[in-house]
Amino acid sequence: MEFERGQVIGYDAEKRKFKVVLSSMGKRLVPRIYICFDHENHIKWSDRFGLAWYNRILSYSLMKKNAFITCMPREHLPDMPNE
Repeated sequence: MEFERGQVIGYDAEKRKFKVVLSSMGKRLVPRIYICFDHENHIKWSDRFGLAWYNRILSYSLMKKNAFITCMPREHLPDMPNE
């Protein structure tokens, strides 16, 4: 992932993303998590970004695991005892 300096030119409230002009890619809609403003503490932003990225990967893994368990065939499994 590469970072570059850009300029925020607006905000799309419907999509909840900032309108940003980047020198290499032109105008883009960017989620807030990817933007570190000049007045922000860069270390705190980096920590927040890392935690959000980790939680996203963890959430995806849990959803994938739950989907596997839910879709697992059960017709050939033995019945549980009633004790």
